[in-house]
Amino acid sequence: MNSSCNARPDLVQAIQQITPIMVLDTRLKDEWIWQPAQHGTYTCSSGYFWLLQEQRGWDPDCDMKWIWRLKVYANIQHFIWLCSHLTFPTNARRHYCNMASTPGCTCCSSIMEDHLHCLRDCPHFKELWIHLRMREHIIFFSLTDATCWVKQMACGTLSLLFLAGLWQTRCWRNNSSIEEHSWQIEEVVRNKVSINES
Repeated sequence: MNSSCNARPDLVQAIQQITPIMVLDTRLKDEWIWQPAQHGTYTCSSGYFWLLQEQRGWDPDCDMKWIWRLKVYANIQHFIWLCSHLTFPTNARRHYCNMASTPGCTCCSSIMEDHLHCLRDCPHFKELWIHLRMREHIIFFSLTDATCWVKQMACGTLSLLFLAGLWQTRCWRNNSSIEEHSWQIEEVVRNKVSINES
């Protein structure tokens, strides 16, 4: 170091004590490393989780085991899983995949049938939820994330009533799409009561 430099002596001494660090080791070969995996090797599982994270903002640490712990029939658990992953076929999703001519709701002619509309916000299904007194639950109509809404309600104090109502919205929607005879609200409530009693 140049002694005419106006640097602090302790800083100069610290710089002189730094040993040269070899940055490049020519004995090692270059390798491809898959960053999303802890061990650096690509697997189908790590690729799948990476895609979920990229496309849906899915949290790989999110625990979905709560679904399988619910004390309900397996077909209802499966439907809850579909709801939590936003994978059941709404018209918006079917339209995106060129399987429907319009993304609108077939029940109420709304412009967009997304997951929350299909499960909660459609006027026909909202009538069921109001009949089941879900409107009295503070967060029922305020949550705007479908996955969060399903988990909060399915794990809450009114979980059995909610799950029975959710299953009935699915059955009601399928009935109105497939059969000529559309159910009335009284039939849906009667079906919900029979599910709760089993």
